[in-house]
Amino acid sequence: MIELNSEEIYYFEKQVRYWSEELGLHSWMIGVNAKDEIDSEAYARTTMHKNWRTANVEIYTKIEYLPSTIDKLDWLNKTALHECLEILIAPLSFLASDIYADSVVLGASHEIIRVLEKTLIERRPQNEQ
Repeated sequence: MIELNSEEIYYFEKQVRYWSEELGLHSWMIGVNAKDEIDSEAYARTTMHKNWRTANVEIYTKIEYLPSTIDKLDWLNKTALHECLEILIAPLSFLASDIYADSVVLGASHEIIRVLEKTLIERRPQNEQ
């Protein structure tokens, strides 16, 4: 098991702020917290309230498994981007959830997120990390 330290948690929060600015999420109030837990299904989780346009991004401080070949700061940056992309497409997800099952919406949302992650990570200048 891997545990995040306070510097890594701060770095994650900084990356969430960076990506929320880059993605123009100005109409959202976004909080970032560290959760001293382990989740076998996720590294981070974002909860949102659609009417208030609030989001809370939580990074789990205990990670069950992270391959040794992965740079931890790069991983934290990508995780922050992923959570911000979930906020970006949330309005569409909320609408779709009224018609389709949550699992269908989640799958479709993550297809879009994976494409955007790859594109945005490749375009980000290295000196901005």
